[in-house]
Amino acid sequence: MADLIVFGFCVAIVIGASAWFHRQEVMAADAARVASGPAGCVALSSTDTRLRLGVAGLTLIALLGIVVLGGSWALLLLTVAYIGIRYSLFALFRQHAQSSQLGLLFDAVKAPEIKQAEIAFFFSGIDLAEPQHLQMWKASLDSLGRPWLAVLSEVHHRAFFGGDDMPPAILVNDASLFGGVLPPPTKLVFYANNAQKNRAMIAANPQVLHVQLLHGDSDEPPSYSVLTKIYDFVFVAGQMAVDRYRDNGVIIPEERFRIVGRPQFAAIKSGPDRVHDGTAPIIGYMPTWRGFYEDSQFSSLDRAARVIEGIRETTPNAKIVFKPHPLSYKDPDWARYKAAITAALGPHGRFADQASEPFDIYNEVDTLITDISSVMIDFLFSGKPLIVVLPELYTSENAWRYPSLGAAYLVDAKLENLTEILTAANTDDPMRAKRLEMQKYAFGDYGRPPGEAFVETVQALLGENAQKQLTERANPDE
Repeated sequence: MADLIVFGFCVAIVIGASAWFHRQEVMAADAARVASGPAGCVALSSTDTRLRLGVAGLTLIALLGIVVLGGSWALLLLTVAYIGIRYSLFALFRQHAQSSQLGLLFDAVKAPEIKQAEIAFFFSGIDLAEPQHLQMWKASLDSLGRPWLAVLSEVHHRAFFGGDDMPPAILVNDASLFGGVLPPPTKLVFYANNAQKNRAMIAANPQVLHVQLLHGDSDEPPSYSVLTKIYDFVFVAGQMAVDRYRDNGVIIPEERFRIVGRPQFAAIKSGPDRVHDGTAPIIGYMPTWRGFYEDSQFSSLDRAARVIEGIRETTPNAKIVFKPHPLSYKDPDWARYKAAITAALGPHGRFADQASEPFDIYNEVDTLITDISSVMIDFLFSGKPLIVVLPELYTSENAWRYPSLGAAYLVDAKLENLTEILTAANTDDPMRAKRLEMQKYAFGDYGRPPGEAFVETVQALLGENAQKQLTERANPDE
């Protein structure tokens, strides 16, 4: 009886260990994967699989034989021996998977869906759960009608690729392999942030042009970062963005800028789509997140409940749509802010769905309240009244840093003129002419369909640079 109990225990151990080691091998293969398609993936061969099943089968047969002959200790020793053999097979496979990345990368670049790519989009965002900067530009790159691929440097972003609605992707988290990630036809590499790994990608691929797109246009420091000097070209929305670099002491030669507008604005309805009753407007409020540093503290989130209460007092019939910045949900004080905001919103206000796009809010509302951020410039395209809550750090001496404010109604940091501003924006709207003037300055493609200038500019670069003309990249530390 004791032998049967030990036998049952050992069989369970063998079967359980087999399943566990198999799962670990699948995970090791997945960790070594370098492409979203079938190429670039290490896997167990049919011989490897048969070997593993054979070892497990022989072990189970031997266990059955031993229980017939008797001997609990022999059962246990055989089980331990199986686990040792199975672990050795797993360790060898894991080592093989880890050492195969260079070969896998070589195979992936030759895959049919990748080898024709003329454009690559390099994305690194360690702290971002999703590849949102790439997602922002995907439709614009698709509109080019040219094959392109995504180059990822963080494993957790690979899960978003592989479907028919996404481009082929290559994952390379080892910067020493960046030089082998581009297929021969590739002429342009796009970036939408200034991640640290961008420098390594540029250094490893001097044969192509490197273009910074960024992921929004604002008067905040990321929109005039000195790191932008390392790219061959910088795509900007309009002349205001070019002047912003110069005015903040970041000197980039004029010929390296390309004014392309904001292709994403195709989703924004330009101009009011209805005549609203000034006594019952739909007012959106989209504060930015609270920055980590004093010089990037532009948020009015800490005063959001007071802003909403001010709207209620000035325009009791207004419908309010509140959408915080996604990073605000991680704010240590978010629970307290949310409770106060919810109470202030009351029955005629609501939180926008977290999955909703900012452009959906722009199209829905009659007036928008926000902070100094990319939301401010994006909403400017709509032509509707824009109200900006000024940060504490704003003074008349540093007003030149925020040219976009010239088209907005300005609420002081203490909210003392909120009532006056709300009344003006929702009635006579005296800033209307100023917004039109600022639109032409901010958006170089004003009057043209959004995205048209972007397509023309990219097509020109692809045509002119079959053989790359090297540019002298400035050192951002100089």
